[in-house]
Amino acid sequence: MQRALLKADLKRGSVSIKTLIGDPPQCLTSAKVVEVLMALPGYGRIKAARLLEHCHVSPKKSVGGLTEGQRDALIRALEKSGSSRFARRTISQAAISRVPSPLRFPAKDLPPVM
Repeated sequence: MQRALLKADLKRGSVSIKTLIGDPPQCLTSAKVVEVLMALPGYGRIKAARLLEHCHVSPKKSVGGLTEGQRDALIRALEKSGSSRFARRTISQAAISRVPSPLRFPAKDLPPVM
């Protein structure tokens, strides 16, 4: 019951993820880190998995089983991420410029549509 309340507080923003990961309460020590991350607003399974991979933390790791280095890495990555760093891969401007655009080519240069 307490774990569910903490996750709800995390989703509302009334408790900090830094606090929960840095010094977890007893009821949260057996929870999987991925479950706690998914309680954050904007974090789903994919984004949480990317964050864990970036920090070299197993998706099966519990909050209580994190080393101090893993805790620090997660907290730093969450502080840097804003909310979009691990959400999706961004397309570079160079890749976008290689895509043909109808605005860059006059209609006379386009092949006829069949």
